Order: sequence, then C-alpha cells, then structure tokens
Amino acid sequence: MQMTGFIAMGNENSTSQDAQSNQGDVEAVKAKKSDQGNHECEVLGGGSEALGSPYAWANCTKNPGHTHFIPAPEFCTEHLPNWCADPKVVECVRCLAALTVRLRVTYTSWGRPDGYSFAKNRGSYIQHTGTGWVRNVKLRSGGCMCPVCSKSSTPSQEWYEVQLETACHVVYNTEEAQTTKVDFFYDDESSKVDGWTETVLAFKTKDPDQEGDNCTLFCATHDHELAKMLRAYLTKAKKYRLYRDDEVYFSTKWLYLCVIVSHPHGQPKQVTLTTNQPTLILKDFRMHFTYTTDTCPGSSGAPVLVLIFARPEPCKFSRCYPCLLPPHSECLPKQRVNQSSATWIGYSSPTNLYTNSSQIWGHIIGGHH
Repeated sequence: MQMTGFIAMGNENSTSQDAQSNQGDVEAVKAKKSDQGNHECEVLGGGSEALGSPYAWANCTKNPGHTHFIPAPEFCTEHLPNWCADPKVVECVRCLAALTVRLRVTYTSWGRPDGYSFAKNRGSYIQHTGTGWVRNVKLRSGGCMCPVCSKSSTPSQEWYEVQLETACHVVYNTEEAQTTKVDFFYDDESSKVDGWTETVLAFKTKDPDQEGDNCTLFCATHDHELAKMLRAYLTKAKKYRLYRDDEVYFSTKWLYLCVIVSHPHGQPKQVTLTTNQPTLILKDFRMHFTYTTDTCPGSSGAPVLVLIFARPEPCKFSRCYPCLLPPHSECLPKQRVNQSSATWIGYSSPTNLYTNSSQIWGHIIGGHH
C-alpha cells in the first residue's frame, strides 16, 4: 500500500511539473508574439507544431473563420471577379503559389538590436514562422553549402543554390538563416504525407535591409528534381512577367486585383485577394504600399502581386500588367490596412513614377502572350 501511495504521489508531481512546463511554454509564446509590433509572424513555440499551428488557425482573432482565405490548390476562376475570370489569371496566381514557401525559424539571433522585432527573445529557441518565395535557382560547383555538407569531409561538388525573398524581421541574419527550415510545396496536409512537400535548410542571408524590411535568403539542395520543378515554375513566372524591376504607377483609370499567397499561422498556403487599388506611401526616400488584402500571423514575408487591367470589361490577362510588390511586412490596425516592405525602385527619380505611366499603359493596351 505504501508503494502504491508513493507511485501515485510521483505521478501527481510529474503531472504538476508537466503542467507548469506547458504553462511556461504558453507564456513564452505569448511574450514573443507580443514582441513583434505590427509584424505578422506566427509564433508556435517549442511544443508540437502539429498541435500549435491548427490551434492558432482555429483561434485566430484577426480573421475569425478565415472566410476570405482560399486553399491554394483549390484556387480557380470561380474565386475571381466576373470582370477578370480568365483561366490565365488563375495560371499566373498558381505559378506564384508554387514558388511560395513556408519559413520556420527556430532561433532568435543576439544580433537583433534593441527595440527591433523579437529583440526581447534574443538567444531563445521559440519557433516563429513566416512566408517567402523563390527568386532564382542556380547550379553551383565546388563544396556544397548545405548544413550537412559544410560539416562533411567529402561535401557534394554539385548542388543548387535557391535564392528566396522574404522580410528581414522574419529572418534577420545568417545566424538565424542557419536554423531556418524552408518548406517547398506545402500545399495541403496530404502533401506532407505523400512526400510532395520538401524541406531544405537555409545557410545564409545577403544584405538584409532592416530599415526597408527586406531579406534575401539562400538554401542549398542536391535534389535535381526539386531544382528542375522550381526552374520550370520560374520559366513560367518569366512568361507571366512576374519578376521585373519596373517603376510602379497606379491610376483610377484601371482595374486592380491584389493577390497575396502566404502560410497563415504556419498552415498550408492560402490565397487572398481584393479588387481595391493599393496605395503608394513615400517614407524616408522609399516606397511602401498599403492594401486591404487579408493577411494573418504567418503571412510576413509573403509575395504581394498586383494585376493591373485595362478597361473595358471583361478584362483578359493579355491586357494585364503584373506587378510584384515588396514582401508583406505588417498590419496597420488603426488604418485597417496591411503594408509591404519598402523599395527604392522608381523613387531615385520621383518623376519616373508619372512619366513612365504612358509606358505601362502601352504594355497594357499592347497586350502580351
């Protein structure tokens, strides 16, 4: 009987300690979530991601129910306004979706300065998630830079370098990059089970821009099939003219579709869109953009695509000017809008914003195939 009592007491102590530990994890996650200002990373902590991410999705306070979020694999012409329900618009958005990745950052660098996002959590291993997208894939020769090969005496001599774009507050520096997992093709829950999703470790950042909130991230892979697929989608992106460094000009004469592809709450990728014209904000010699397209925690760093259409309706993709804005950066609750990171493009000569409008209009009315 005494032994039984001893065991029962031990179980109670163990349960109590587990509860205290879990409560501590919850409090740590809450503290980190509140330490990012208006930025939109999701914080999942050190517990089970399989439990934390769905819980965050189900208990979202920004967009309860996520009624305007469309699972990327299901996106089709039925989700588009009637005036632009062109299958080529769907193809363009799906191409961008295929190049969109989930980022899981498992360490917060001591390099984050005081007052910056997550600065109070420096040195912690509380995971946060964001979004990014593939910008380029290059075949490299010489010692592979992936974390495994960098520790090997016989590193792979042929590998692919994948260049990604995201926000600086998501991955601040190379120290954080080396703890970041990049999830390609995380389209739905079944994609993890059937092996469609592939995870690659990042190894460095290049020229992270704290003020503008931009970051170029690199990862390495030996997977020829993954590289082949990404290159195929990049070829499509070029066909759709998604990756251009042109000046941006908006006019009330035109029609707009503002699309964001992201991993809200660390969940499989979702598409959101609005037909409201984005607003250009000039601040500290840089351009930001605001928009009303829905985002959630986990959307930080996501691609923001604006499709500009020439009238009259119905509009065809052949009369569309695609414009990829800087990464999604934050929400502005007082203004009830979301805001992108900053760019220098077009602002070194402010008049270009207006004089080039005729060039953009020429692109639109001239059409492309």
